[in-house]
Parts: sequence; structure tokens; C-alpha cells
Amino acid sequence: MVELTEDEVEDATELAQATHRRYRNHQGHYRNLARSHLLGKLSEIGTEKWLRSEGFDPDPAYRDPTRVGEPDLLLVERGLEVKTWRPETWEAWGRCVTPAQAAGISKKGSAVIWTIADDKGDPPTVTIVGWSTPEDIVAIDPVATGPKYRPVVNHQIAMEDLRDLGSLLTTLRGE
Repeated sequence: MVELTEDEVEDATELAQATHRRYRNHQGHYRNLARSHLLGKLSEIGTEKWLRSEGFDPDPAYRDPTRVGEPDLLLVERGLEVKTWRPETWEAWGRCVTPAQAAGISKKGSAVIWTIADDKGDPPTVTIVGWSTPEDIVAIDPVATGPKYRPVVNHQIAMEDLRDLGSLLTTLRGE
């Protein structure tokens, strides 16, 4: 679990406000809420912090609005996408990618890192749960996920099919 400092939360808030302003009128895969943008930025910052603690120096494309369409983090010529959910939505919605997103991820990334962001904690935390390859994701048949009142068709990776973080670090180190 990665604890975020006040400065990191402030940074995430500013980045989230900018992306929410940019995309608030776009119909997306999910509801386009300010809190969703904040959770995403918290997790991107938390994942970047974790990678740095492991000795890596990722290029944080998520910080630059002119780099939309690039992976969230670039590392050793690999694109890393960060996907996040709140603790209370992890079971129903977590580890999901829509078929449209899956196609884009396959083109720009080599790994999807699955996270849980708890923005209500003191301090806020990001739990990096596991990772998947784009091939892992598209191999799963899309199904209706989420609550019955608002199902979304997604590729959803089962918890037991997540790759462990040690294997991601080994892959990134080229071992």
C-alpha cells in the first residue's frame, strides 16, 4: 500500500480538475465524474511513487495534457496503464476494461496495473493489487459487470488471474 502525502494529493487534485474540465462533456466508458478523475490521478501518482521506490524512473505521461493517448507511465520502452476503483466498487467493477478500451490498450501498453484508491483514508492510500497484459484482458469474453441497475459490458479479470507484482518488476527489469 502506498500512502500519499498532502502535496501528492494536492497535485492529484489539480491534475484531476484539469482532466475533468477537458473531458466533462465527453461521453465515456463510465460516468465522467470529478471524483473518478481524482481517483485516477491518485492511483497514477501512487503507482509512479511505488515504481520509484523499486528503483525505476518512469516517464509520467499522465501529467502532460498534450500526451493524451499515450500510456499513463512509460518505463523501459513499455507502456503502463493504471486502472483504479474505490474499495467499495472493487468487487463489482474492479479489474474491468471495456472492449473499446481494450483495443486502445493493446496498441499503446504492455501492462495494465490494477489499483484501489482510498481517498477517504487519512492519509489517502493506493493499493497496487496486481497486473495483466493486454493479451490477458482480451482473452476474457466481455460480460455485464457492475450492479444490476447499471451494468456495463467489460472484460473483467478474475482476482485469481491477476499477475503478481513481483513478476511485473522482473519483467520491467528485463530479467
